[in-house]
Amino acid sequence: MTERRNVIVLDTETDGLDTELNRAVEVGYLSWPDGDTGPRGLFIPPHTLDYATPEALRINGYHQRIAHRRRDYGYAQTRALHDALSGNTLAGANVAFDAAMLSHLFREANLRPYAPWHHRLLDIEAYAGGLLGFAPWDLPGLTRLCETVGVPPGDHGAWADAVAAWHVLSAVADHAEALVTA
Repeated sequence: MTERRNVIVLDTETDGLDTELNRAVEVGYLSWPDGDTGPRGLFIPPHTLDYATPEALRINGYHQRIAHRRRDYGYAQTRALHDALSGNTLAGANVAFDAAMLSHLFREANLRPYAPWHHRLLDIEAYAGGLLGFAPWDLPGLTRLCETVGVPPGDHGAWADAVAAWHVLSAVADHAEALVTA
């Protein structure tokens, strides 16, 4: 069994929602709870728009925010993320989706293992939703959680959404600690 060392909060913006066909077009991440000093980054990975859906590109502002920015053609930033995730807990809002997108990215960059993180993922929406008393069939999305705990929501950019998820995790972690010590 592998030991968990740190938590890396991450968000991917993608060209669609099909975890088999679509790919990440922007990746943002930072460590928790030491977001200012731990691993962090924002980059545009190599990608094509072969299977992109117009709705996904509209929602994430691809043509306004992403298309003109430099892409990580040499996979250097992809390797840095792979190293940062190695043995750590991958966390995010709907983190299973992000994990699938990262596995594709790491495979395309020939980085093994394709899932370098600890085998237990931290879905911040499920974790926070449970702690805040949301019903299992009514788990809130990131925007609703941000409103509930009083932090600014992201803007469907990878960095802003990763930071928003980081703040939600920070807000509810104190609540969880109080429940455990009660």
